[in-house]
This record gives sequence, structure tokens and C-alpha cells, in this order.
Amino acid sequence: MHAPDAACRIGGRPTRLLEVIRGPQADLLLFSGLSPTSEVASALQAIEESVASLREHLRVLYVFPSQAYASDAGMNEYDPKLIVDGLEKLHATLGIREPEIVYCDLTATSVCALKSCTRKPCWNISGSSMPTIDGDELV
Repeated sequence: MHAPDAACRIGGRPTRLLEVIRGPQADLLLFSGLSPTSEVASALQAIEESVASLREHLRVLYVFPSQAYASDAGMNEYDPKLIVDGLEKLHATLGIREPEIVYCDLTATSVCALKSCTRKPCWNISGSSMPTIDGDELV
């Protein structure tokens, strides 16, 4: 089984999710949801700050449904931490509509969605259910 893939933009250039998350470190994708508010953007920034001590092993990336929403959150189109999902293909592929955290570690061949607000079970690429955590529990 393999991790889901979809077209997106990062740092202002077109790419695919699997190209973005390929690397020696794990990735934490902070999805803003399809209609993010300034409160969501602030919460995602707080999550990034809470895992700052893990930067050597964990890269944090923000996923917004459009450049306009990302700009409203203070992010520049060419920011290397910004993934723009302009056609919402990432959101659709992963079944994401609301703000959500997705942990990706391709070295361990796992992708796990951590729903930050709902406490619903998440999934991984092996198809088994995993417990979820709140953003405050990431540290």
C-alpha cells in the first residue's frame, strides 16, 4: 500500500504531495480546512511553535485551499512551508474539510491523520484505526 498523492504548489511552484514529503525527516501537515479563519491560522501557528524543538526530525508545513487564505494568514506565496491546494485535490484525496493535522513519515511507510478538534479515529496507510490527539498533546 502507498501514501495518497495529489497535485499542489509549494514555494510558488507546482509539485505533488509525495515529492514534498519525500525526505529523511517526518512531516507534519497543518491543514487549515476549506474555509479557514484567523483563529484557525493562529491555532496552527501555535502547534508549529509547540513542536519547534523537534525541527531536526520534523518539518512543519501549512496547507491552505488557496493563496488568498494563506495571504490572509500572513503567508507569502514563496514561503517554503506553504502548500497551496488550489484545486483542493489534497483535501479531497485525504477526505479533509475541517482543520486537521496529518503526520507523514515515509521512512516508516506511514501516514496518519490526527484530527485536532474532533477525537474521531484517524487512519493510516495500512488501513487500521489509530487514536487521535489534540494539538496541546503534541508536546
